[in-house]
Amino acid sequence: MISFKRRESKVSLCDSNPLSTQDEVAASLVKDFDIPVFAIKGEDNDTYYRHINSVLDKKPQVSMDDGADLVSIVHSKRRDLIAGVLGGTEETTTGVIRLKSMEVKGVLEYPIIAVNEAKTKHFF
Repeated sequence: MISFKRRESKVSLCDSNPLSTQDEVAASLVKDFDIPVFAIKGEDNDTYYRHINSVLDKKPQVSMDDGADLVSIVHSKRRDLIAGVLGGTEETTTGVIRLKSMEVKGVLEYPIIAVNEAKTKHFF
């Protein structure tokens, strides 16, 4: 018999596109599910990157990115987090292109699943 220790996941969210953020959904995630959300529809660039860093302050082990901004920041400005990251996913073609460029240059330091190329994309 195999026994597994149950572990609780801690989820934090930031937006990947300030124009598509739905404030009522973000508010519900906070209120109804106690999930920290750092996102405001139409936020400016400074706020957008401050929100990404707020999520990174939680020291994520897994990332689900959409455009590779979060992964790029980890690799450029928040390198102290790399050792704790197991891997991540990337949703967009643009993000995959950015990450493949990082891989070719030898600077992508943890595995990323390119969701766009996965046959199971609909699960993500």
